[in-house]
Amino acid sequence: MLEGDMWLLKEPVHLGILVDYLDRLLAAETDMTAENEAGTG
Repeated sequence: MLEGDMWLLKEPVHLGILVDYLDRLLAAETDMTAENEAGTG
């Protein structure tokens, strides 16, 4: 885990914020996967 993400453990986080954070990570991974597939194709 990156040190920049440690605040998630130290501070009380509302579920909505955490879900949004995870959704952003998932979207970023999906975008990179789409770019890789497009690049190799």
